[in-house]
Amino acid sequence: MIIKHMRLVLPSRMRSTAQADARMIAEAAAKALHAQNTQGGSMNIRIDAHGRPAPLLAQDVAKEVRHQSPTRKEGG
Repeated sequence: MIIKHMRLVLPSRMRSTAQADARMIAEAAAKALHAQNTQGGSMNIRIDAHGRPAPLLAQDVAKEVRHQSPTRKEGG
């Protein structure tokens, strides 16, 4: 599975570990998409951190990915 673009906005408290945290969250999202056999499209997922650590945020993102189906952009 190739994700062409993923934008993550992390809380400022994660500044020192942002690269590793972002990778963990992106991998969780990719695994969830792959498990659904998703063919493409776009998704918009928003998770409120509520002070939770990155591994729990990754689980939250994967859960939301499984509950949504990507939408395809028209004409592209």
